[in-house]
Amino acid sequence: MRMRHLAVGLLALLAVPLAGCGNSCQDLGNRICACTGSGTTADTCRQQIQNLLKDTGVHSSDSAFCAARLGTCQLPASATTGNVATDVKFCEWINTACGKVQCGLANRDPADVVTADPATAVPLVCRAAP
Repeated sequence: MRMRHLAVGLLALLAVPLAGCGNSCQDLGNRICACTGSGTTADTCRQQIQNLLKDTGVHSSDSAFCAARLGTCQLPASATTGNVATDVKFCEWINTACGKVQCGLANRDPADVVTADPATAVPLVCRAAP
């Protein structure tokens, strides 16, 4: 079931205008593909990202989007403690609302008022409850 959610999320990422991004888009795609499993599944995922980026050309706005999401698509420091491997925690986190927004798999809630730089500001869905 987890693999299915990641596959749907990856398709959503591909639907985002990633046309021809540079290394940051490939890196972002590879980071997400790492959660699709191992072997052929992950290889296919990475190849699909590479093909998409190769076929669609380069756009600076897309590259900026990928770079911003690559900077935020990371397991929060507060989640790196415990006995579970960090890569497993990342793959679980990316399925949360916060993980999806931070990795570009979902859009921010329009009600999420951003007072700082929208590329780096923490969305409401990622903030701890008071």
